[in-house]
Amino acid sequence: MAASRWARKAVVLLCASDLLLLLLLLPPPGSCAAEGSPGTPDESTPPPRKKKKDIRDYNDADMARLLEQWEANTCPTSTH
Repeated sequence: MAASRWARKAVVLLCASDLLLLLLLLPPPGSCAAEGSPGTPDESTPPPRKKKKDIRDYNDADMARLLEQWEANTCPTSTH
């Protein structure tokens, strides 16, 4: 009879651990209902990024602007 008590306790412990794991992996209640419909953008979703300009379409003004940005972003290097 002692073996059956031990087996019963083991089964109860395994079931309890499975239930706890299931509760931890499930999303919180209402999280799916809070999402908007698939066709409407949500306030939390960022706006779509603009498509980058093709490098072959850059003109002299674009190149000058990029050069200014690059020079502003680079840290000054020490001269030897």
